[in-house]
Amino acid sequence: MSSLNSSEEPEVLDIPMSVTLRRQIPIRFDEAPRSWLGGLPMMPKGMKWPRDPEGAPLHFVAQIACADLPAALWFGQGPRQGWLLLFVEILKFQYSDEAERGMVQVLHTTELGVEHEPPQDLPTVRHVMSDYIGYAKPEFRPGVPKLWRKWPVDVVVREAPLMFSVEGLYQEPVSEHSIKLHGGIDLDRPLTWRGALYVVEGVADDVSAENVERNIDNAGVLFEPPEFDQGWIERCFEALDKTRAKLQENRDKNQKRLDKGVGGSVLKALVADDESSLERLDKARARWEDVHRAYPGPEGEASLNAEIKSLGEAHLALIPELRALLTRLMDRILAQDLDAPLPEAEWCAIRASMEDFKSTCWVAAEGVPEKAECQVVRWYNRLDMAIREDVLDLYARGQRHPALAGARLRDIEEKLRKLDRPHRMGGIPASGQCDNPLELTLLIELATDAAMGWSWHDAGTLFVTTSPSALRRNRFNKLEAWIEQ
Repeated sequence: MSSLNSSEEPEVLDIPMSVTLRRQIPIRFDEAPRSWLGGLPMMPKGMKWPRDPEGAPLHFVAQIACADLPAALWFGQGPRQGWLLLFVEILKFQYSDEAERGMVQVLHTTELGVEHEPPQDLPTVRHVMSDYIGYAKPEFRPGVPKLWRKWPVDVVVREAPLMFSVEGLYQEPVSEHSIKLHGGIDLDRPLTWRGALYVVEGVADDVSAENVERNIDNAGVLFEPPEFDQGWIERCFEALDKTRAKLQENRDKNQKRLDKGVGGSVLKALVADDESSLERLDKARARWEDVHRAYPGPEGEASLNAEIKSLGEAHLALIPELRALLTRLMDRILAQDLDAPLPEAEWCAIRASMEDFKSTCWVAAEGVPEKAECQVVRWYNRLDMAIREDVLDLYARGQRHPALAGARLRDIEEKLRKLDRPHRMGGIPASGQCDNPLELTLLIELATDAAMGWSWHDAGTLFVTTSPSALRRNRFNKLEAWIEQ
């Protein structure tokens, strides 16, 4: 057996250089961006917008200034003048394991040119609005930007390519929470007419013919007994008692083990959880008994059935009128400058008009029927998404609404710095699908980013690679690209 003597040096792995594309926070609007994500590409006149072999236009994703890339990146290969532009046909790529021919294209231009408007047939894509805009279905929505918001980036050399610290990247406070969390922005209303459109059109989608039944069921608005035949209330009591007996048996078994000194904190937590569930069941049973007393016997049950059905039908009968109101509201909103501030009085009027559609009916309150006044649809379920997109669009355009100042603005910027993975170029692809990472050159790696509106394959990462020989000749016609969760 040989050993390493003192004169021998340990082997040093030749790890390719990597740079991070750091979104500017705050954005430096006093200088023209050299590299950016989203927005519009700047291409010389005559350069055509890329399309896939079937003729579908690709979405513009990024434009990077080659002069800002360090000399050692890609082992000195690739262009150091001009710009690299990345385009992706994300609607088809979104559900493919790997990009097929022409789905991902990289262009290199030595001239900056002017901003190039997208083709008319380019559909709208915003991943983080997937409950509002289809994930893989082309849609053309009035008032919804076709492009991802433009965000300038700085090219930052990573001194330790295998390590990543968002605090080290920004050298500024970073929140523990991302901007994508529900309720992540401390506002209770949209700030522009476009934000109001997102709320109203989202509600219109909820009450559309294909979605209304699903959304009302999911919201638990209307109570429906298992069956409207005789004895269903008694069967609900039986189901509650059966569940209670099982919980109690489990609680008692775990308690006995605890009394013997077995289980510790884990069993204590299980016992406490069972106790809490039993308490909720007892409260639910007491409320069921109140209903049973108010509608006793078979005749009372039949009367309750009729009342649940009639009030439910009257409640749902409000939907056509609500649809008409929402159409009028959208027409009015679309007639405005969508990027203009939304006056408080206008928002209050929009909200109040939707809230007026309510009636008294039987609702499901934690599984127990309860007569109450409820709205036809919960419009506020659309509010978080609308506020997030509204605020981020304002921020990326440099519009400083009075509501975006002071502590709130600092909180938003701290959340915008929160990244799970960085956007980067060069280095080794952080991918489990890459068998021989050192044989591929990583052109760009883009992570899911709520600020950009990206969610590749539901919180995955987009990888675009080429061969060293192709990069050496500044050729970008043979790419390998995939999305990995």
